[in-house]
Amino acid sequence: MTILEPRAVAQGAVDAALRAGAEGAEAYVQTGVHRTVRVNDASVDFSKESRVRGVGLRVVVDGRRGFAHTSDLRSASLASLGQRAVQL
Repeated sequence: MTILEPRAVAQGAVDAALRAGAEGAEAYVQTGVHRTVRVNDASVDFSKESRVRGVGLRVVVDGRRGFAHTSDLRSASLASLGQRAVQL
């Protein structure tokens, strides 16, 4: 189970869309960490950290646009992302 770097994810998504029949495609990759800390009477009452990651893919097919998104950044899932975007 290989998770790709953001640039490779974007390129993989675009390549998958083009192989699936898109005339053009663009990808947006988001990665990050969200932290929430709640302080009550000068002491930490609540702390939470979550990681965010995903790729959005917009395609053009016969002059129409389709969009698909996934949070699964493994190379195996990018092919199905390209197919879904083209089908939409």
